[in-house]
Amino acid sequence: MLSVWSMNPDPEAKASVRMTVTTTGIILNMLVVLVLEEVYGAIAVWLTELELPKTKEEFEEKLIFKSFFLKSMNAFAPIFYVAFFKGRFGGRPGDYVYVFGDYRMEECAPPGCLIELCIQLSMIMLGKQLIQNNVFEVLIPYVLYIYIYTQYKYISYIDIIYRYIYRYCI
Repeated sequence: MLSVWSMNPDPEAKASVRMTVTTTGIILNMLVVLVLEEVYGAIAVWLTELELPKTKEEFEEKLIFKSFFLKSMNAFAPIFYVAFFKGRFGGRPGDYVYVFGDYRMEECAPPGCLIELCIQLSMIMLGKQLIQNNVFEVLIPYVLYIYIYTQYKYISYIDIIYRYIYRYCI
């Protein structure tokens, strides 16, 4: 995408190619992080159930630890990669490092990876707050309410919320 867009004759388009491609990649990465966070939450529950804890408190403690570990690794792995590994193993002019024979290792922009790191951090932190909280805490319960209300017109909104919490959150 970078090479196709950089062939554009418009000088304004050429000036913003790297930033636009970086931001697009970061947004896609954020969406993958959000999806994998739900997957890792289910994996944490499954792993905790395999341990067969004796009490509910022990189950909760183990689940919290596993959820924290998996979700924090999921959220901060891309930031850790950009901060410490990206551009470090690219080689030098005339002796670049190639992966799979034809592809050069990823490098930072000439000023460094700090701008990309700032964009990555802001998109992960703000994007998770805006997308995850609004979708999972507002949109899904509202769509569920509309669906259940059309199915059963006699159920109150509170009953629908309790059913949602019991089914998906506990």
